[in-house]
Amino acid sequence: MSELVEALNAIDSLVLKYKFPSDKELKHINRKLKSCWGQSSHEESKKREKKSKHKSKKSSNEAHNAPPPA
Repeated sequence: MSELVEALNAIDSLVLKYKFPSDKELKHINRKLKSCWGQSSHEESKKREKKSKHKSKKSSNEAHNAPPPA
């Protein structure tokens, strides 16, 4: 029981020492998060763009290699 009380007192002490981030720090963190989110969505759109370009090139190459209509 004494170990439990000791652990709870340690937790209580840590909670009292915790300092919430300032508005300036929160803005900085949010900016970083938005840039990370933006990069992942940007990379996804690049992947989709490459796939669509590949398909369009393939279909145009097939049209050039096809025999002329008689």
